[in-house]
Amino acid sequence: MARVAIIFPQRFEEPEYQKAAEAFHRAGHELVHLEGRGKKEKQNQGSPWKTGKPIKEVSVEDFDALLIPGGYHPERLEFAEEELHFFRKFLETGKPVFGTGLKEA
Repeated sequence: MARVAIIFPQRFEEPEYQKAAEAFHRAGHELVHLEGRGKKEKQNQGSPWKTGKPIKEVSVEDFDALLIPGGYHPERLEFAEEELHFFRKFLETGKPVFGTGLKEA
């Protein structure tokens, strides 16, 4: 079982998160939503696999992978400085980073 950190950009579509989260959950992985910008994330509150932690209280070493929902327009992904710092540090580890997006029909 892997421990997967999730950071949310300012804008993303719910299905970009939901499909990936369900797949990770079915595979038995623990998902940890990292809460940045001084607020708690509101996506999927009450879901059985959602746990939240302030991003300032975790380390990249605590996780096996990183998921970032919302990759349709990667140039439009917006993050707070603390999230960018976490993302950069995570990339330095060489651990897997996953991004999701929706395809146009």
